[in-house]
Amino acid sequence: MQRIFITGANRGLGLEIVRQYLERGDHVFAAARKFAAVEHYDGKYKGRLTRVKLDVDHMDDIAAAAQTVRSEVNGLDMLINNAAINPRESGYRSLGSLEPQALEHSLHTNAVAPLMIVQALLDLLKNGTNPKVINITSQQGSMQYKTHGGGYAYSISKAALNMATRALAGDLGSQGIITMMIHPGWVQTDMGGGGAPLSAQQSASSLINIIDNLTPKDNGRFFNINGQDHMW
Repeated sequence: MQRIFITGANRGLGLEIVRQYLERGDHVFAAARKFAAVEHYDGKYKGRLTRVKLDVDHMDDIAAAAQTVRSEVNGLDMLINNAAINPRESGYRSLGSLEPQALEHSLHTNAVAPLMIVQALLDLLKNGTNPKVINITSQQGSMQYKTHGGGYAYSISKAALNMATRALAGDLGSQGIITMMIHPGWVQTDMGGGGAPLSAQQSASSLINIIDNLTPKDNGRFFNINGQDHMW
Protein backbone atom coordinates (compact mmCIF):
# COMPACT_ATOMS: atom_id res chain seq x y z
CA MET A 1 0.00 0.00 0.00
CA GLN A 2 1.42 3.34 -1.07
CA ARG A 3 0.92 6.56 0.86
CA ILE A 4 0.13 9.25 -1.70
CA PHE A 5 -0.50 13.00 -1.34
CA ILE A 6 -2.44 14.55 -4.25
CA THR A 7 -3.25 18.26 -4.67
CA GLY A 8 -6.20 19.57 -6.66
CA ALA A 9 -7.98 16.40 -5.61
CA ASN A 10 -11.65 17.45 -5.69
CA ARG A 11 -12.27 17.65 -9.43
CA GLY A 12 -11.09 16.75 -12.90
CA LEU A 13 -7.87 14.83 -13.34
CA GLY A 14 -6.93 15.08 -9.67
CA LEU A 15 -10.18 13.49 -8.54
CA GLU A 16 -9.76 10.64 -11.02
CA ILE A 17 -6.17 10.00 -9.91
CA VAL A 18 -7.47 9.83 -6.33
CA ARG A 19 -10.16 7.33 -7.34
CA GLN A 20 -7.80 5.06 -9.25
CA TYR A 21 -5.23 4.90 -6.46
CA LEU A 22 -7.97 4.18 -3.93
CA GLU A 23 -9.25 1.37 -6.15
CA ARG A 24 -5.75 -0.11 -6.08
CA GLY A 25 -5.76 -0.17 -2.29
CA ASP A 26 -3.50 2.79 -1.56
CA HIS A 27 -3.82 5.36 1.22
CA VAL A 28 -4.56 8.71 -0.40
CA PHE A 29 -4.24 12.13 1.18
CA ALA A 30 -6.63 14.13 -0.99
CA ALA A 31 -5.76 17.82 -0.71
CA ALA A 32 -8.18 20.49 -1.89
CA ARG A 33 -9.99 23.64 -0.86
CA LYS A 34 -13.40 21.93 -1.01
CA PHE A 35 -14.47 18.28 -0.83
CA ALA A 36 -17.90 18.06 -2.44
CA ALA A 37 -16.76 15.35 -4.86
CA VAL A 38 -14.20 13.60 -2.64
CA GLU A 39 -16.80 13.17 0.11
CA HIS A 40 -18.58 10.57 -2.03
CA TYR A 41 -15.61 8.24 -1.52
CA ASP A 42 -15.52 8.47 2.27
CA GLY A 43 -17.66 5.45 3.05
CA LYS A 44 -16.30 3.18 0.33
CA TYR A 45 -12.65 3.73 1.19
CA LYS A 46 -12.87 4.30 4.92
CA GLY A 47 -9.47 4.30 6.56
CA ARG A 48 -7.60 4.82 3.29
CA LEU A 49 -8.82 8.29 2.33
CA THR A 50 -7.74 11.34 4.30
CA ARG A 51 -9.14 14.69 3.29
CA VAL A 52 -6.60 17.50 3.71
CA LYS A 53 -7.78 21.10 3.53
CA LEU A 54 -5.33 22.97 1.34
CA ASP A 55 -5.30 26.25 -0.53
CA VAL A 56 -1.92 25.98 -2.21
CA ASP A 57 -1.55 29.77 -2.28
CA HIS A 58 -1.43 29.96 1.52
CA MET A 59 1.74 28.92 3.33
CA ASP A 60 -0.17 28.36 6.58
CA ASP A 61 -2.36 25.82 4.78
CA ILE A 62 0.71 24.04 3.40
CA ALA A 63 2.26 23.79 6.87
CA ALA A 64 -1.01 22.56 8.38
CA ALA A 65 -1.42 19.99 5.60
CA ALA A 66 2.02 18.57 6.32
CA GLN A 67 1.09 18.27 10.00
CA THR A 68 -2.11 16.45 9.08
CA VAL A 69 -0.11 13.87 7.15
CA ARG A 70 2.42 13.49 10.00
CA SER A 71 -0.42 12.81 12.42
CA GLU A 72 -1.34 9.68 10.45
CA VAL A 73 1.86 8.33 8.85
CA ASN A 74 5.61 8.62 9.29
CA GLY A 75 6.39 8.69 5.57
CA LEU A 76 5.04 9.43 2.10
CA ASP A 77 5.75 7.32 -0.96
CA MET A 78 4.47 9.83 -3.49
CA LEU A 79 3.55 13.48 -3.92
CA ILE A 80 1.52 14.43 -6.98
CA ASN A 81 1.42 18.20 -7.51
CA ASN A 82 -1.68 18.46 -9.68
CA ALA A 83 -3.38 21.69 -8.54
CA ALA A 84 -3.15 24.48 -11.12
CA ILE A 85 -5.06 27.42 -12.55
CA ASN A 86 -5.57 28.70 -16.09
CA PRO A 87 -7.97 31.65 -15.88
CA ARG A 88 -9.60 32.85 -19.09
CA GLU A 89 -9.58 36.57 -18.33
CA SER A 90 -7.52 38.63 -20.76
CA GLY A 91 -5.32 39.93 -17.93
CA TYR A 92 -3.82 36.44 -17.73
CA ARG A 93 -3.71 35.69 -21.43
CA SER A 94 -3.60 38.49 -23.98
CA LEU A 95 -0.82 40.89 -24.90
CA GLY A 96 -2.10 44.44 -24.47
CA SER A 97 -4.30 43.44 -21.54
CA LEU A 98 -1.82 41.60 -19.33
CA GLU A 99 -1.89 42.50 -15.64
CA PRO A 100 1.13 41.92 -13.37
CA GLN A 101 -1.04 40.66 -10.52
CA ALA A 102 -2.55 38.03 -12.81
CA LEU A 103 0.87 36.83 -13.96
CA GLU A 104 2.10 36.68 -10.38
CA HIS A 105 -1.02 34.78 -9.31
CA SER A 106 -0.48 32.06 -11.92
CA LEU A 107 3.23 31.86 -11.23
CA HIS A 108 2.64 31.40 -7.52
CA THR A 109 -0.13 28.81 -7.83
CA ASN A 110 1.40 26.77 -10.64
CA ALA A 111 5.13 26.92 -9.83
CA VAL A 112 5.95 28.41 -6.43
CA ALA A 113 3.29 26.49 -4.49
CA PRO A 114 4.34 23.03 -5.75
CA LEU A 115 7.91 23.80 -4.72
CA MET A 116 6.77 24.87 -1.27
CA ILE A 117 4.69 21.72 -0.91
CA VAL A 118 7.70 19.55 -1.75
CA GLN A 119 9.70 21.44 0.86
CA ALA A 120 7.01 21.02 3.52
CA LEU A 121 6.66 17.27 2.89
CA LEU A 122 10.33 16.50 2.29
CA ASP A 123 10.96 14.80 5.63
CA LEU A 124 8.01 12.48 4.97
CA LEU A 125 9.20 11.70 1.45
CA LYS A 126 12.65 10.83 2.78
CA ASN A 127 10.95 8.24 4.99
CA GLY A 128 8.97 6.82 2.09
CA THR A 129 9.45 3.62 0.12
CA ASN A 130 10.88 4.38 -3.35
CA PRO A 131 9.59 7.96 -2.98
CA LYS A 132 8.55 10.03 -5.97
CA VAL A 133 7.59 13.64 -6.70
CA ILE A 134 5.32 13.95 -9.73
CA ASN A 135 4.64 17.43 -11.08
CA ILE A 136 1.72 17.71 -13.50
CA THR A 137 2.87 20.23 -16.08
CA SER A 138 1.73 21.11 -19.62
CA GLN A 139 3.02 21.23 -23.15
CA GLN A 140 2.27 24.94 -22.88
CA GLY A 141 5.39 25.19 -20.70
CA SER A 142 7.60 23.74 -23.45
CA MET A 143 9.90 26.25 -25.15
CA GLN A 144 9.90 24.20 -28.36
CA TYR A 145 6.14 23.68 -28.41
CA LYS A 146 5.28 27.31 -27.70
CA THR A 147 5.42 28.80 -31.20
CA HIS A 148 2.11 30.69 -30.93
CA GLY A 149 1.12 33.76 -28.94
CA GLY A 150 -1.27 34.19 -26.02
CA GLY A 151 -1.73 32.17 -22.87
CA TYR A 152 1.06 34.09 -21.17
CA ALA A 153 0.37 33.40 -17.51
CA TYR A 154 -0.20 29.67 -17.88
CA SER A 155 2.74 29.11 -20.23
CA ILE A 156 5.18 31.12 -18.11
CA SER A 157 4.09 29.39 -14.92
CA LYS A 158 4.36 25.88 -16.37
CA ALA A 159 7.80 26.65 -17.82
CA ALA A 160 8.81 27.76 -14.32
CA LEU A 161 7.41 24.52 -12.88
CA ASN A 162 9.50 22.55 -15.36
CA MET A 163 12.67 24.32 -14.23
CA ALA A 164 11.73 23.83 -10.58
CA THR A 165 11.32 20.12 -11.31
CA ARG A 166 14.76 19.92 -12.88
CA ALA A 167 16.30 21.67 -9.88
CA LEU A 168 14.47 19.35 -7.48
CA ALA A 169 15.69 16.34 -9.44
CA GLY A 170 19.24 17.56 -8.96
CA ASP A 171 18.78 18.02 -5.23
CA LEU A 172 16.67 14.96 -4.45
CA GLY A 173 18.02 12.30 -6.79
CA SER A 174 21.01 11.61 -4.56
CA GLN A 175 18.57 11.14 -1.66
CA GLY A 176 16.71 8.37 -3.46
CA ILE A 177 13.71 10.49 -4.49
CA ILE A 178 12.69 10.37 -8.17
CA THR A 179 11.33 13.70 -9.40
CA MET A 180 9.71 14.07 -12.81
CA MET A 181 7.13 16.08 -14.73
CA ILE A 182 4.41 14.97 -17.10
CA HIS A 183 2.09 16.57 -19.62
CA PRO A 184 -1.21 14.70 -19.03
CA GLY A 185 -2.56 15.36 -22.52
CA TRP A 186 -5.54 17.48 -23.46
CA VAL A 187 -8.10 16.22 -20.96
CA GLN A 188 -11.88 16.62 -20.66
CA THR A 189 -11.95 18.70 -17.48
CA ASP A 190 -13.18 22.15 -16.51
CA MET A 191 -9.81 23.47 -17.65
CA GLY A 192 -9.47 21.37 -20.79
CA GLY A 193 -13.08 21.62 -21.96
CA GLY A 194 -15.53 19.04 -23.25
CA GLY A 195 -13.92 18.90 -26.70
CA ALA A 196 -10.64 17.45 -25.43
CA PRO A 197 -9.72 14.02 -26.86
CA LEU A 198 -8.83 12.33 -23.55
CA SER A 199 -11.14 11.53 -20.67
CA ALA A 200 -9.85 12.05 -17.14
CA GLN A 201 -10.01 8.27 -16.68
CA GLN A 202 -7.79 7.65 -19.73
CA SER A 203 -5.26 10.29 -18.73
CA ALA A 204 -5.07 9.13 -15.11
CA SER A 205 -4.68 5.50 -16.12
CA SER A 206 -1.80 6.31 -18.49
CA LEU A 207 -0.18 8.59 -15.94
CA ILE A 208 -0.29 5.92 -13.23
CA ASN A 209 1.17 3.36 -15.62
CA ILE A 210 4.11 5.68 -16.33
CA ILE A 211 4.65 6.27 -12.61
CA ASP A 212 4.56 2.51 -11.91
CA ASN A 213 7.49 1.99 -14.28
CA LEU A 214 9.75 4.87 -13.17
CA THR A 215 13.36 4.09 -12.30
CA PRO A 216 16.15 6.36 -11.01
CA LYS A 217 17.20 6.88 -14.66
CA ASP A 218 13.94 8.82 -15.15
CA ASN A 219 14.85 11.43 -12.55
CA GLY A 220 14.28 14.89 -14.03
CA ARG A 221 12.54 13.68 -17.19
CA PHE A 222 9.68 15.46 -18.95
CA PHE A 223 7.16 12.87 -20.16
CA ASN A 224 4.15 13.11 -22.40
CA ILE A 225 1.12 10.99 -21.62
CA ASN A 226 2.30 8.27 -24.01
CA GLY A 227 5.35 7.65 -21.84
CA GLN A 228 7.77 9.26 -24.29
CA ASP A 229 10.05 12.24 -23.77
CA HIS A 230 8.25 15.53 -24.31
CA MET A 231 9.99 18.26 -26.27
CA TRP A 232 11.57 20.89 -24.05
